[in-house]
Amino acid sequence: ADDPANPLTARQIQSVRQIEAAAGVLLALIEETEAFMTGGDGGGSPSLHRVDLRLALRQVCDGLEAQAREAGVTLACPPPAHGLCVMADPSQIRRIPRRLVENALRHSPGGGKVRMEMSRAEDRIVIAIHDAGMIPVGAGDDRPFRPLDGRDARGGTALGVASVQRLTERMGGALTMARNPGAGAIFSLSLPAAPAPGLASSRQAVVLYIEDNPANIALMRQAASGLGLTLHAATTGPEGLDLSRALRPDVILLDIGCRTWTAMR
Repeated sequence: ADDPANPLTARQIQSVRQIEAAAGVLLALIEETEAFMTGGDGGGSPSLHRVDLRLALRQVCDGLEAQAREAGVTLACPPPAHGLCVMADPSQIRRIPRRLVENALRHSPGGGKVRMEMSRAEDRIVIAIHDAGMIPVGAGDDRPFRPLDGRDARGGTALGVASVQRLTERMGGALTMARNPGAGAIFSLSLPAAPAPGLASSRQAVVLYIEDNPANIALMRQAASGLGLTLHAATTGPEGLDLSRALRPDVILLDIGCRTWTAMR
């Protein structure tokens, strides 16, 4: 999806889906644990970096697929797309769509669908999350963002949505809700689009990969080749230190497994 001129094969797409699904489940567990430990949406100023929002949403969808099946709701993630990167806090960005998708799942009836769309609007990237829940007559469009008072028929996620809104605003984004012309609601999340990446020079970037698993090295070589990177691999800590001094690489990818990391310490 990142290179329209060289699309992935069916087998490669299946492999990527499996990797993303496993990563999505792990990320969901990590983020929920972190949220529990910090007690909410976190404070302070976020550290903004370039983040692939489509990939983040794909990981969220994979992590919530089991919950959607249990609820009898179809979860329709947007297809792969090129250039939908935002400036956001990588440690926080998945919390936002995760809470919004969870909110949509809880309020969509069995047999319903939670549908997501992604688009670019000038200097913003927008995710629209459509649910199929019923909104009470007379409920205002701002009601899910108000503090939970026990009377909101859209339930106990009102506080969560308000928390997500605050987190979004700290990243320079916006979160709004509108009524779906059919039924339910549309939550629209917009974040600042990341500028196109540029290279400081025409030379290939040099990457040093310190890893003792041959299969991981082979996978990384394939990925580096597709990105036009020069990859050097070391299988032990001492070898990695020697190569890092000799090559002065632009990026070092370091396995934190015992045999490699312990040796380097």
